[in-house]
Amino acid sequence: MFYNKFMFISGSLSSIGKIRVMSVYALFILLCLSELAFTPTFHGAPTSFSLTLGSLFIFIALFGLPMPLILIMVIGLLTDLFSSAPLGLFTLIYIALFYVSGRQSTFLTTQSFPVVWIAYGLVLLIAQILIWLGYSFYYESGFSTYHLTMDSFYGFFAFPFIYSLYHIVLYAFPKEEEDL
Repeated sequence: MFYNKFMFISGSLSSIGKIRVMSVYALFILLCLSELAFTPTFHGAPTSFSLTLGSLFIFIALFGLPMPLILIMVIGLLTDLFSSAPLGLFTLIYIALFYVSGRQSTFLTTQSFPVVWIAYGLVLLIAQILIWLGYSFYYESGFSTYHLTMDSFYGFFAFPFIYSLYHIVLYAFPKEEEDL
């Protein structure tokens, strides 16, 4: 784990450590908002949400940083509103990911990148199937699995880019104040 949750909450991190953690939060919000900006707003097309899902997965499962549940709910509700999804669909998926990723963080932090990438691929596939089911039940018609397939491929292959962005932001600052 990058930082212990209790170290961050108790304030025992150095000022550079706090800047590093806050920059990760800022990147998370930036990626989520940038995805919302490009979310299609027409009815009938499930949307790709791999930036938000990838960010949540990396943020919680790999770094183990504390994330306010209200932030996840707000991002989920915004995604619901911008994608014409049933209200609460993305929110429930993001909250489920929050709890599942949190439980797997001790395992995933010790694994190599290919194992983490495969774990994310499985999480993404399950989330895409749940989105497809949610849209199908809400609109009372089955949607083409083309969107499911394309969004899953897009999200799977975008994950290394998202992962790299987080590492660039984390290591842009020195590890300790003494390194300045």
